[in-house]
Amino acid sequence: MSTTQYLAAVDQTIMESRREVYKGWKILVEISGASRYEDASMCMYAPRIVVTEQLSIGFRELDVATEHCFMTPAQCLQGGMMIARDFIDRRG
Repeated sequence: MSTTQYLAAVDQTIMESRREVYKGWKILVEISGASRYEDASMCMYAPRIVVTEQLSIGFRELDVATEHCFMTPAQCLQGGMMIARDFIDRRG
């Protein structure tokens, strides 16, 4: 299988991402396929969330664990941002 054939078979929506800065933290939300869930018909997309905390001597990247999943890519990106903001507020 060539690279072109492989890319044609990849769901392009799972390659979407959104970046934002919230209270000085950088947020990255990427869409992941939700194949890890038993019932994929109820849960199509899961967010992968990484927040970057700025420190005086550098930065620290933290993966935000979540079991939330969403039916559309747009809901996944929006929901992932809300989860990340809540995580930052709790660390605050």
